[in-house]
Amino acid sequence: MGLSRKDRLRKNEDFERVITGGKSVADPRLVVYYERRDDGGRAVGVSVGRRLGDAVLRNHYKRKLREILRRALPHIRPGYNLVVLVRRGGIGAEFSELEASLVRLLKRANLWREDEGVLPSGGEEGAPETRGAEGEESEG
Repeated sequence: MGLSRKDRLRKNEDFERVITGGKSVADPRLVVYYERRDDGGRAVGVSVGRRLGDAVLRNHYKRKLREILRRALPHIRPGYNLVVLVRRGGIGAEFSELEASLVRLLKRANLWREDEGVLPSGGEEGAPETRGAEGEESEG
């Protein structure tokens, strides 16, 4: 199960507003843009630029990041919209490296809530991590 519609940014104007009007934190793999919301809700969006690869590669990394965000959503402080951009350093990174990078950036932006425990892949909360068809690496 992915992110619900209410948890996703979908419109280009929403992405643009967060990127141009919000704050950002970055590392070599990811950039997280964030802006405050008045209604106390939260929504996230993912983007991978065209210059980083073909559509198959870009969609692969968008799926990875949406899954990481789905798992992290209970830990993200409410009241913010987030846009996560993959940088060149993120291409080739393993799932766990992207996950760790995102958590570090959210902590740096003070958007991570420690009171919720750790991410499910860390052994607490939820089922153990399994790799299905989406998580498999393929050649070609």
